[in-house]
Amino acid sequence: MKKRNAVIEDYYRLRYLGQPDYCARTGRLAHTVVYADRQRDEYRSEVWVKDLATGASARVTAGGGYESNPRLSADGQSLLFLSDAKGPAQIYLKEAGSPSPRPLTHMRYEVHGPVWSPDGK
Repeated sequence: MKKRNAVIEDYYRLRYLGQPDYCARTGRLAHTVVYADRQRDEYRSEVWVKDLATGASARVTAGGGYESNPRLSADGQSLLFLSDAKGPAQIYLKEAGSPSPRPLTHMRYEVHGPVWSPDGK
């Protein structure tokens, strides 16, 4: 294999996986994929969920902003995450079978660190 020097376009092709959250009950793993958006000159992030038994992956968000902190419910059927797609970061909920996530908070300032309560609500 012939070596070459790195160029700036290589940087924009990189994807970073992070912020994993695993549900042992369902064997599903939620995580983020972070990348640099050249046109917007900012980092963007998407939330994905992977079934570790089958290897199937599904993107939960469309990268409309910076999505982060995915948290699977205890039964693995619902997912909380943060998104700043419509302003300051808010908590969104994606339930199994629903076509798109919906906002749970509408705060004036950013919200941080979503968690599920012990009863899963």
